[in-house]
Amino acid sequence: MQNLICYKELPVWTAQTIPQGFKNQHNTKAGTWAKLKIYQGELSFAFLDEAGQVQSEHLFTAEQQPPFIQPQAWHKIVSTSDDIECQLQFYCTSQDYFYKKYQLSPTHSEILAAMPYLHGGRALDVGCGQGRNSLYLNQQGFEVDAWDVNPQSLQKLQQIIDAEGIQKIHVQQRDLNADPSITGRYDFICCTVVMMFLEAPTVKPLIAQMQQA
Repeated sequence: MQNLICYKELPVWTAQTIPQGFKNQHNTKAGTWAKLKIYQGELSFAFLDEAGQVQSEHLFTAEQQPPFIQPQAWHKIVSTSDDIECQLQFYCTSQDYFYKKYQLSPTHSEILAAMPYLHGGRALDVGCGQGRNSLYLNQQGFEVDAWDVNPQSLQKLQQIIDAEGIQKIHVQQRDLNADPSITGRYDFICCTVVMMFLEAPTVKPLIAQMQQA
């Protein structure tokens, strides 16, 4: 099992409050693992195929907890005892955590591809937007300077930083067309989509600044 992080937890259910949708055939989303925790009572649970045919059926209790439900696995709650109390949690990998919890875009594929060659340090995210790459880099041990021209995007990032109690992401509003200078020293600089939004005369000096930093 990969190292998974809980990104969402639903309220505790009783026999009267389990939503009908979970008693019907349904599946988890791509990249999402589900974990049903039983506090008391019994719950009958079925794994299904896409056509709705039962592949296996199980009885779970507080002493016999359900396993993780794999991404896109078909399943349903068949029945419960009258005294059931249970709670559903959703898990994902670290690279999907902020994407799933805060509805950000996924971490850029080139950032993920670079990670095996990186060993932490200081990073600069040029044109960070709402912080999808900054948050992931920080999660991987980097101290990150996150720059963007859009104050609304930076506000969203700051809200996530505050909500998660994140340290070592430094948010700064920067208009690179007005000032492309980079004065800090960095172990990694990412600039994934920002070039297409810059004025043409800004691009070459900015690349030179990144190469020197």
